[in-house]
Amino acid sequence: MTPPKRAPHQPTHQLSCLLSCLLSNLLPCLLSCFITQGALSGLACAQAPTTQQLMSGDLVFQTSRSRQSEAIKAATGSVLTHVGLVWREGDKAFVFEAVNPKTGRVGLTPYAEWAARGVGAQVWGKRLKDRSQALSVDVLKRMREVAERFKGRRYDKRFSWGAERLYCSELVYNLYLLGAARSLGRVEQVADLKLKAPVVRALIKARVGKKLDLSELIITPVSLFNDPSLELIEGSAPLDTL
Repeated sequence: MTPPKRAPHQPTHQLSCLLSCLLSNLLPCLLSCFITQGALSGLACAQAPTTQQLMSGDLVFQTSRSRQSEAIKAATGSVLTHVGLVWREGDKAFVFEAVNPKTGRVGLTPYAEWAARGVGAQVWGKRLKDRSQALSVDVLKRMREVAERFKGRRYDKRFSWGAERLYCSELVYNLYLLGAARSLGRVEQVADLKLKAPVVRALIKARVGKKLDLSELIITPVSLFNDPSLELIEGSAPLDTL
């Protein structure tokens, strides 16, 4: 008697097809990242500007993994919850940000390290359209001097207006205002934000309590991002992911 033929083992066949598909699409992407961007800056294929594409004075944005990120997204209606300012030192790039995780204070973070902290390692970069005229050597020097004055200051968890303590977008705003005499973004009032979401209310209660000043001035990451004098830097994450 001839033994019955076994049906093809479908799960194994499907798994084989899936692996083949992943390898055929993923490998070229990974190779492209590491060949064209370098292992250190190949954080996410075509999702972040490389170190070589960045210039001092550029703004870099990401979706933070911090506990307050969800509240910021709800309050501003944007996934852009953290921003910093780029400084070049030779062939290296750093990000001046309001909260360096290692110190909890204003300071410099290597760009690759900064980018890797964001969700999906996605980075959106923006640059002044008239950078060559606006950011002369002298202006960049003044911006760096302002940055050095701010270095070491504590992070402002209450998002209050003033330079004694600073939050991310407030730091970048002040670096341009005081260092380059340039006002970026639109300064709003707390009342302009979306404050009704439970996650936003919880953050307000934890950070401010019941005495929330709705007239308090505030500058948000997305407000800086949308400034018409800025243009997107090549290599940035796709805009359709915002």
